[in-house]
Amino acid sequence: MQKRVMRRVVLVAEADRRGQVFKVGLFKRIREADWKYKASKLICRIGRVARVVVAVDPRTGRQKFASAHDLRRSFGDRWSRRVLPQQLQELMRHESISTTLRFYVGRNAERTWEVMQEACDKVRSAETRFSPSIVACAELRSVGADI
Repeated sequence: MQKRVMRRVVLVAEADRRGQVFKVGLFKRIREADWKYKASKLICRIGRVARVVVAVDPRTGRQKFASAHDLRRSFGDRWSRRVLPQQLQELMRHESISTTLRFYVGRNAERTWEVMQEACDKVRSAETRFSPSIVACAELRSVGADI
């Protein structure tokens, strides 16, 4: 499937490779607002049929199924851990970097803390496996002392 998509992308002029992935002009019979509405409805229906629950109302127990915006947020959240904020801004097509920073960057502080704690624990356990004199020698070598 990827090869077919890439063949089609190559057919699109370089200058036209920006903006919407699916140009509304491809669907001439459907106005832009109708096209976006229908696409959104279709994605919501897929989320409902696939039973992708993104939230449950605690009072009523009513489930909210995945929508196009939930997919967008999930994409942004996952990529926020892998790319720089400026790159994520481009991927999310945010006009302002402040939008990207507010919604996606720094939201994983708790996970970052857990990773740091795991790294510190590994360092501590590695230090206890060696005798203090070996650790001291290694530290002295790292600063350039002759032993």
